[in-house]
Amino acid sequence: MKNLTFYALLLLLLCSCEEKIGVSSPEIEIFNKVKDSINQTNTQKKPINVRDIITRDMINAASIPLLFVEKSNGKNGTMTTYPGINLKETWYGNDGTTISLLNGEFISTRGLGNDIMNTVLPKSLSYDDRTISPYDKIISFLTPENKIHNVFLSCLMTRDTEYSDIEIFDLNHTVLKFTEKCGNGNNNIKNIFWQNLSGNTIKSNQWAGESLGYILIMRLF
Repeated sequence: MKNLTFYALLLLLLCSCEEKIGVSSPEIEIFNKVKDSINQTNTQKKPINVRDIITRDMINAASIPLLFVEKSNGKNGTMTTYPGINLKETWYGNDGTTISLLNGEFISTRGLGNDIMNTVLPKSLSYDDRTISPYDKIISFLTPENKIHNVFLSCLMTRDTEYSDIEIFDLNHTVLKFTEKCGNGNNNIKNIFWQNLSGNTIKSNQWAGESLGYILIMRLF
């Protein structure tokens, strides 16, 4: 996910081409700040840490949606959405990496290694409805041998009884926390989803397979 931040915010600059951009515009300031950070990072041969680059002012100045993605090894970056309104959201980075989500839940990934090719979700997409009884999920992974490996999971969703507050890049959100525990004898996982007052999943920590482990996702808005 190297340089995802730079190219996602560069897209912001390019998407503004229909309007004349002033030298001191927020887009130019974002572009220059991210570019300088990447140049410094490349010189020091250290991975980019988006947490040290992007500020709330930069996010507020952006005119495109941004998604923060962090692997279990600490590597992170940002993605932006393909244009258009669909049932599922597909987020992409400049290197071709994509993540497809349905209300914040993994549907598929591409370019992350041992990718999720597809996820069969329960009939009810509502997390509230899933707390009533156990349900099944099927996650199809692409193995290094280029074969499909299906993981069958039995899951149970629980939720906190009260709303709480979380902070995403210096912005507070009132959320309801849902915890999904799944297992099949070989894999025992715990996914966590945070939904805002509108019922949108704005943060999650989800299992993406044995090789990747868990991936943290936050909507930056």
